Amino acid sequence: MTKYFYTFFAALLVSGRAMAYQPNYIFNEILVVNNSNETIRNVTLRDEKSGQVYECGDIAPLGICSNRFGKRRYAQNPIQIEWAFGGNTSRVDEFVIQPPAYHVVSISMIAVLEISEQGTIEAYFDQDTPI
Repeated sequence: MTKYFYTFFAALLVSGRAMAYQPNYIFNEILVVNNSNETIRNVTLRDEKSGQVYECGDIAPLGICSNRFGKRRYAQNPIQIEWAFGGNTSRVDEFVIQPPAYHVVSISMIAVLEISEQGTIEAYFDQDTPI
């Protein structure tokens, strides 16, 4: 009977630790890709909780802006982007990048924001490729 109790207790302990598992997502770059034929102006990314701010200024049609930095943990905070698209007045959008289901933990990720021809944003993580 005692043997079963210890087995049950060990299984309960392991399953409890598995449910509490919060993986660390590490990233070291933010990449904004302008897939439109319009210049995107005054691009500013802001994480209100951490206080981090990244500025790109203007991004030419079919251009990119990259901000690379030391490895940081992604806390899954909402990110705000302020920008002007197609000569329009500034607008502010907010989103949370969903971490990937699978990734190599030892390699940092890149936060990618792709702006479409219609001015919509798709945000995702891509695995950084070491040189």
